[in-house]
Amino acid sequence: LEYIRYQVCGSFMSRLWRTFSVFSRHLRPAAIKSFKTTSTITAYSAYHSRAMISTNTNTQETKSNLEDIVPNKSPSDERQYKIVTLPNKLECILISDPETEKAACAVDVRVGHFADPDYLPGLAHFLEHMLFLGTKKYPNEAEYKQFLKNHGGSSNASTGMHDTCFQFDVGSEHLEAAVDRFAQFFIEPLFTESATDRELNAVNSENCNNLQSDPHRFFQFDKSRAKASHPFHKFGTGNLQTLKENVDASVDLRQEL
Repeated sequence: LEYIRYQVCGSFMSRLWRTFSVFSRHLRPAAIKSFKTTSTITAYSAYHSRAMISTNTNTQETKSNLEDIVPNKSPSDERQYKIVTLPNKLECILISDPETEKAACAVDVRVGHFADPDYLPGLAHFLEHMLFLGTKKYPNEAEYKQFLKNHGGSSNASTGMHDTCFQFDVGSEHLEAAVDRFAQFFIEPLFTESATDRELNAVNSENCNNLQSDPHRFFQFDKSRAKASHPFHKFGTGNLQTLKENVDASVDLRQEL
């Protein structure tokens, strides 16, 4: 839950995250064999149980079969839940709430800046930024955010120590189209050369803003006092120096992505 409190930011639906926080006490992400990393996908729909949250259930549950699990819940909880296994072996929990105003979805990739190579501090955070900037199916860099904006939605993402979390909300009737655009992040992102160079400046700007934030300064101070060989010591945000200027000429940043 510390991760949830630290990572959740922006205008994402607070009701969704309250639900996710409660369930995160019991439901932990399972290893997804179809990815090199473990992922968690969450969704919340006003009218359809089409949004997803990947989990590994350690709570009591009722199983009708291996791909259809209805977890036990509080009698006072009016929402409906179902855990399913997709064809790619990703386990998801569907949450339906007729009273919510929008649909929402999130994916938590179980890789954060602890996994950054020593020669590229901030790579995981930079990758988070790059996934928004065009995919093979939707090459327009503005496609994803514009689609959400046009249908009353928004998006955000954050990179932590162990996880990178992506989320969006949108009008319920547009959930399926939004999920299709969202899924392409993890299927075939473009990582174009022009976007790579441009987004480096965005990451650097974010780091400059963090320098004026006491919580970020305290956090980085704590990290600087950790043992140098421990991942906690790493600088997770990244900037122009760590991702470009002080990088060995033999390192291809796009290939690293």
